[in-house]
Amino acid sequence: MSIVGSKLTYLEIVDINGDFRADCLWVDMTGRVRTWINQRDVGKNLVPYWNPAGVTHPGMGRNIGIRENVFFGRLYNDNHMDVSFIRDSL
Repeated sequence: MSIVGSKLTYLEIVDINGDFRADCLWVDMTGRVRTWINQRDVGKNLVPYWNPAGVTHPGMGRNIGIRENVFFGRLYNDNHMDVSFIRDSL
């Protein structure tokens, strides 16, 4: 997993697909989310294999200014995490 020139502060560790394993998500300045799915490696160990899933949430299409307003949680009852952008003014 490599995100060159990025800050780790914008990484989220979330079970995005409902498999009870923490996945790695990186949020960019538009709210777009790149995801790496945590899968078990082949063999006898439990070392995770980070399978790149690409862009899983398209974002706002413009600079949102602050990534700390992007949240992950269950909005729909479908066993998957959803992404929301929350701000306090229009």
